[in-house]
Amino acid sequence: MRTLFSQFESMSCKLTGWRADAESHIPDPNRAILRLLANELANELANELANELAKELANELANVLANVLANEEV
Repeated sequence: MRTLFSQFESMSCKLTGWRADAESHIPDPNRAILRLLANELANELANELANELAKELANELANVLANVLANEEV
């Protein structure tokens, strides 16, 4: 009896093969364009995430500083 891991391993090999077959039917220039678009999308998402995190950190820092200043005034 095969283990669950070996079943998933064989499914993964089949999927990888299918993926390779599917990509082999895409002409080289189109593959390059798809990779470029994927990279651009990844960069845009990373930049948006970084901007959102920077905003959240700035707000947190402003709140901490406001609390510190409020406590000093008392």
